[in-house]
Amino acid sequence: MKRRKGVPLWAAIILDIVAAALLVGGWFVARIVRDALSQEEPIVVAEQHVQSTPAPTPAPESASAPEDEPELPEETPEPTPDPRSEWQIRFEDHFSDEVISSENFYSGPNLGVVVTHHEYESEKGPVAYHLAEVWIGNIDCFRSGLAATPPRFHMSASLTKMAEDQNAVVAVNGDFCSYSYGGIAVRNGVVWSKVRGSVDLCVLYRDGTMETMVPKEFDLNAAIERDVWQVWTFGPALLNEDGSPRDIPYSSIPEIHITGRNPRTAIGYFEPGHYCFLVADGRQPDYSVGMTLQEMSQILSDLGCKAGFNLDGGGSSMMVFQGELISQIYAKVPRNLSDCVLFTDYAPVEEEAELPAEGEAAGESAESEVAEP
Repeated sequence: MKRRKGVPLWAAIILDIVAAALLVGGWFVARIVRDALSQEEPIVVAEQHVQSTPAPTPAPESASAPEDEPELPEETPEPTPDPRSEWQIRFEDHFSDEVISSENFYSGPNLGVVVTHHEYESEKGPVAYHLAEVWIGNIDCFRSGLAATPPRFHMSASLTKMAEDQNAVVAVNGDFCSYSYGGIAVRNGVVWSKVRGSVDLCVLYRDGTMETMVPKEFDLNAAIERDVWQVWTFGPALLNEDGSPRDIPYSSIPEIHITGRNPRTAIGYFEPGHYCFLVADGRQPDYSVGMTLQEMSQILSDLGCKAGFNLDGGGSSMMVFQGELISQIYAKVPRNLSDCVLFTDYAPVEEEAELPAEGEAAGESAESEVAEP
């Protein structure tokens, strides 16, 4: 080491040591600064499995994006029309697709019948009667049967035979074809007699409506225009217009009728499609002495009928149900009849009827004959 001039040896040594220390210190400082500038941020990875999802492939761009089609309202299917008639729907509880029957009950596609037997004690003795309540699905089920067409006084048949011929479920005697006393007669839409009589009429239209009236109130042409189905002439009418019991004067009853207790037959009307038959047994003191017209009127009113009509009585009063005579007649042998009123589960096919000539009542040439009351 060369000693600087004018500088003591010890000072020169100290200066050299200081210079060396500065040189070494500067090198360390520069190294530290360089390491600090080159160090990266540390990365911390969570301790869980991370599933990478590839980026979705972009859809190719179309020339023009289609507009969204408008949503159409859902079409409501039209309801299937009910093939049943108005009466089949209204009285559906009384009908069945297949026939169900017993000794006092019948239910089929177009007909329902309930038959009941009743007894009560009158001031003259016991009274027994049979009631058939009926519901129909079509007016063609409500029919009249004739022993012969055209009707003749001397032509008659048993009630069971006429009921069988017409496929009747329930049948009662008719009005002796009206020819005993003269009067309008319409059977199943066919006009058999146009002769105006002097006793009450019962008129049934194809719409199921039933009315009773005196002869002067009836207009045959108007009835035909209204589509008349049946006209029975016998009577008397049993109920007032409001369905209350009618006070039946003797003058309304033909002289050949007996006003006391007798076997009797009546038709009752509740509403279109709903009817009843009432047959009272009589002339059997230990079983049934018979019914008065006033009693029959009261019974029909109590049942709720809106109209009631008395038919032929006495030995003619009978009821057949499912081919069997269920009323108890006083005679040893049932009387043959000229006509009947019945209900069937379907309308039988009829042969074309031979109509009477214009202005001629069927049976006019025959000897007049009166049924026993």
